[in-house]
Amino acid sequence: MTEALAANISNSTGSFSVSRNRNHYAKENPDRTGLVPWGLSYETAVSDPNTRTGALESLLDGNFLKEVRKGFFNRGGDRSKSKITQYAATNKLLEYFKDFQEQALFFPKPDTETIILKASIRNESDQVEKALREYPDTPSSNQMREYLKLINQNMLSHWYDLYVADDTYVLMQKEIVMRRARNKQCKDKLQPVNLSKRTLRRVFGRGSFERGGRFYGGWWQNIPSAYRSVISINGKPTIEMDYSQYHPNILYNLHQAVLGNEDAYDRILGHEHRDLSKQIFNACLNASKELKRPPKGMKISHTGQARRTLRRRVL
Repeated sequence: MTEALAANISNSTGSFSVSRNRNHYAKENPDRTGLVPWGLSYETAVSDPNTRTGALESLLDGNFLKEVRKGFFNRGGDRSKSKITQYAATNKLLEYFKDFQEQALFFPKPDTETIILKASIRNESDQVEKALREYPDTPSSNQMREYLKLINQNMLSHWYDLYVADDTYVLMQKEIVMRRARNKQCKDKLQPVNLSKRTLRRVFGRGSFERGGRFYGGWWQNIPSAYRSVISINGKPTIEMDYSQYHPNILYNLHQAVLGNEDAYDRILGHEHRDLSKQIFNACLNASKELKRPPKGMKISHTGQARRTLRRRVL
């Protein structure tokens, strides 16, 4: 319920997801995907098949929540395309808590897995990376989880906001929606801003804690770059330390070469397609083997360049 209230504060059409997969709530093996809270049974969190008194089912029956996008599990094909059902607050819920809704931004969230390990899963046509529901812990993963717990506890003791007018905030949310419509491969990254999302998780890839490890989860990671300068912490302004062309500079330095004044990504497809060039460059850099074609989901036909030409320019 607090998730629904918090999502609505940040965005009038804001929604949140709830997994209805019973396997995610297995008591013997806590879910490692970060999708569901630890310590909750399916009957308590979603629905008891005998009494229909689970939290989610009760809120839906009482017209406090509404389903805005039905999820599905793609059993026969690419499981990475499966979607979790999205819900949103109804007017009844908003009216009931109209004098207390903002408190939902500060309400503590239940614990979920913060160390996410992805591995390649073969589907009908390709290899996809998917978060593992189970994995054996190591001394390293346990230590990282404890460190991240301390970091998140500290982050929850501060308030992060955007120092902008209400009208500007609405325009920013609309800009994010427009970018999602144009850039389908980054759709999951371009989420509407929800100010209650103030904690982090780490995501590792290729089935190894030696691969990846980037931090995700903070709402400030989703905003367009033009708004980063107005982020505030506890009401105080912040500055952004931006390391331009970070990876190309590291590569050139390793080979004792000079990158020069021209933007590294502009050299690939020109300034007009700089964002696409950066995505392709980083995908090639982090690939486990040499890529013979553009990374999955990245279209280059609109650039007028052939795959062979693009590969030569990246190299």
